Amino acid sequence: MTTPGLTNYPLYRLRFIASYLLLGLALGCMLVLAMLYAPGGLDASEQQSALTSAAMSLGEPRSFFIVDAPYHFLQKISITSLGLSSVSIKLPSVLLAGLSAIGMLVVCRRWFKPNVSIITTAIVATSAPFLYVAQHGTPMVMHIFWPITILLLASFAKQRTKLTTAALILLAASLGLCLFTPLSGIMLLAIAIGGLLHPYVRYVIHKRIAATTLATVLLIAGLGALPFLYMGVANPSALWTIVLGNPAPLSELAQQASTTALRLGDFTGRSLAANGSLTPVFALGSIALALVGLVRLIKEHHTTQSFITLTWLVLLVPAVLLTSNYVELLLVPFMILIASGVQFVLWYWYRLFPQNPYARAFALLPLAVLLGGIMLVSATRYFYSYTHSPVLNKDISHDLALIDTTLTTYHNQSPALVVAPDERSFYQLYLKLRHDKPLTPPLVTITKANLAQERKSRTIIATRQSPAAQSGQRPSQIIASQQGQQPSDRLYIFRRIEPKQR
Repeated sequence: MTTPGLTNYPLYRLRFIASYLLLGLALGCMLVLAMLYAPGGLDASEQQSALTSAAMSLGEPRSFFIVDAPYHFLQKISITSLGLSSVSIKLPSVLLAGLSAIGMLVVCRRWFKPNVSIITTAIVATSAPFLYVAQHGTPMVMHIFWPITILLLASFAKQRTKLTTAALILLAASLGLCLFTPLSGIMLLAIAIGGLLHPYVRYVIHKRIAATTLATVLLIAGLGALPFLYMGVANPSALWTIVLGNPAPLSELAQQASTTALRLGDFTGRSLAANGSLTPVFALGSIALALVGLVRLIKEHHTTQSFITLTWLVLLVPAVLLTSNYVELLLVPFMILIASGVQFVLWYWYRLFPQNPYARAFALLPLAVLLGGIMLVSATRYFYSYTHSPVLNKDISHDLALIDTTLTTYHNQSPALVVAPDERSFYQLYLKLRHDKPLTPPLVTITKANLAQERKSRTIIATRQSPAAQSGQRPSQIIASQQGQQPSDRLYIFRRIEPKQR
């Protein structure tokens, strides 16, 4: 009787399905934790993004012709349906990041082996830049979503299957919509140059795609670009932002390039206080794998992946160095480099034990420790940094959640909300969208002179920057943040003055 091989065990045959399920569960947990707790609050850019999204109106069609219009439309739906809160502002980013992670898995699965795709997706999904973008309620996530979507649809389109036509149509629509995202033209140019220079891609377009289908795709892409072209005519400044990002002035280009380079390569962390962001952006282990992958892609420059990725990096790196707040653009090319590096490491490791299955099995333990350690270090680095670092949390506000809880607590005392002038627009939107609450309080203007008069009829809830809090009058209660926010005193409560009983 022969001994059954390893491949006959059910656990071995189901290893990829189990890996996909575990990866999905871990990713979902990390995204939820990042949205709620790390850092959990809102910064000024997220509040401005919510205001921009809320300003979109069907009665004012021109309000849709803005930078990152697709994202703001999703955020508009979220805050209108759920009310204005930290969760509703961040929810579109979390959902798009989850879809992007699934897209990463499928793209890597089509370009590399299954085990490489799982490991690469796990490494990228646990990286600090991915988790930060995933929980940030601004359109930064579109710099990951659009490249993944276009690469995925392009990979389906070049295959001769029943999905080819549908993939081409969706690809054309995505090309039109992605034009609303800043610096997306660099990605499209890299894919076009890297793809069309490769003979196999030209062969697929010439032999496998019918002329009528190609014409339909070009027509859909042109129609999708019309809103972008109209926006360029109606709002030239928005077109400038989309094409060039936010380039620094000529006199500051060297300083900007130096700052971005420190964000990418400062392994000492000394520049953290200066630039206010986590440095380096990618963990050291991930960078080592990416460098291995870069060497492999250069040696195997004849492949389609190499053509596209290397062209992408050549065009993208200078743009990232000379602009601000677009480091996340490197994440998708970085993913391809990591996948190439992981594939080489696995190939080299298996080559050491070509015949002995037991040696191959036990030799996987140190490899699992290495790759698992990279994932664990990346994830814990992000969560510890964005929950305990005072530098990274100094601009994060938890006031919205505190105000919501406080208004509910004092709803029987006719509360009124008092905020600073620069906070007024955001809290007006909050009160307008305050659904299913016991009371929608007014947003009143308080001065030092009329604070005492207002307290005769209502309880005043004032933010720290408001005139009421700066009036010098003694509050009934001060509510402090428990999230390590500086300064910690966030709300000042001036309770209603009850009339004296005769």
